[in-house]
Amino acid sequence: MPLLENPGVPWRTDWLYEYYEYPGYEQVRPCRGVRTERYKYIHYFTEPQEFELYDLQSDPQEMHNLHGDSRHDTLSAQLAARLEELRRETGDRYAYRPTVPPKQEVVSGGCEKP
Repeated sequence: MPLLENPGVPWRTDWLYEYYEYPGYEQVRPCRGVRTERYKYIHYFTEPQEFELYDLQSDPQEMHNLHGDSRHDTLSAQLAARLEELRRETGDRYAYRPTVPPKQEVVSGGCEKP
């Protein structure tokens, strides 16, 4: 690991994250994003595609989506480009393909059986 071999190696200032548990545990649509020390950029990549951008310094609760605000167009473009760069760096070629849950049938007594 470069950091252990050379403590002088600079730390990352951003990182890629991905979330695919839909429909599942927290019921969040599949997304990926980039998180910097100050900003969080999210791309929900299933249709309809949506984007979110938060300034975590002034809005740590992520209540005010800045994406689409023309004052933040340059920042959004930079973070979108960085997201794709991080995907290339990590070899992420994942393309979301929804799965079909197994059919369930109700048996006597109201229990479901796969």
